[in-house]
Amino acid sequence: MSCEWSGSTYTTKTCCARTGRQARAADAYERPYAAFWSYDDGVAQLRMHNPTRELTGFVAFEGNTLIGGSNLAFPLLDNQHLAYAEPLVRPGFRRRGVGTKLLNAVIETMRARRRTTLIIEAHKPLDSESSPGWSFLRHHGFTPGILALHRVLDLPASAEHLEELGKAVEPHHRDYRLVTWQDRAPDEWVPGVCEIQSAFNEAPSGELELEAEVWDEERLRGGEERRRALGRSETSTIAVSSEGRVVALTEMMITDHRKGAVFQGGTLVLPEARGHRLGMAIKVANLRRFQGTTQKATLVHSWNAEENGPMVRINDALGFRPVEHLAEMQLKL
Repeated sequence: MSCEWSGSTYTTKTCCARTGRQARAADAYERPYAAFWSYDDGVAQLRMHNPTRELTGFVAFEGNTLIGGSNLAFPLLDNQHLAYAEPLVRPGFRRRGVGTKLLNAVIETMRARRRTTLIIEAHKPLDSESSPGWSFLRHHGFTPGILALHRVLDLPASAEHLEELGKAVEPHHRDYRLVTWQDRAPDEWVPGVCEIQSAFNEAPSGELELEAEVWDEERLRGGEERRRALGRSETSTIAVSSEGRVVALTEMMITDHRKGAVFQGGTLVLPEARGHRLGMAIKVANLRRFQGTTQKATLVHSWNAEENGPMVRINDALGFRPVEHLAEMQLKL
């Protein structure tokens, strides 16, 4: 597939892993806190069999110069109407139709797979109502599905501050036990963790049309094995009620390929256990464990829906600071 602009030919083709370094340059342009997986991690993801999703990609060339690309992910176990993409164009080659070419290739592939809803992230500065990515997606008919704030926390967090926060909420959750582990969930907690993972659809999702994910032991253990193969390490903390039920979960992840950056995973407290300050309790416990086992981490990245007031307040108290807006933009075909 090719097209010409101003005498130059841009070709879009399916690729395996050549987008990594160029994608980083495009994604981080004018975004000092851009968060992305490393090149090595991206290569490993594309080469790894993953029964929960199909991952492919496209790249755009000018001659022999790679100037842009996009991944394309199809969920396989649930949400089979969705596709996720991330078209990126190197700064010096923008406004030439390259992004549109990539987007059209993504949509063409979606239609062939009978996927009806495409989700792409768009970032914009805190002090701006728009950005090139935001404008590009709006121009092509995307609408905001949910708005979030990208926050970061400098590490190491103050041990004294964490101690203070932990003690302040302790009287509220005396009937609950906190359990923390590294990488592999203890067998006894697997059913409860699966229940929590399936309940994440209760978190704010705005206008996004998302189905609840169904989790079982096979899916959980498979995810753990793939993380180990990718060189990722995850720290998790749960809260357990006096009846032995898992009622809250939080996660943090770091990759061997990029030791400085940490990614805050999901945090959820089941409705019947709310009001006991468990959200703060599990995040403090998890961060303490993480800092005790990981020495090279410098920055935690977290994304919170702006409408999720309780989690926003928890992260503010922990010391997270906002650095940019993130929108999950949605296009229905």
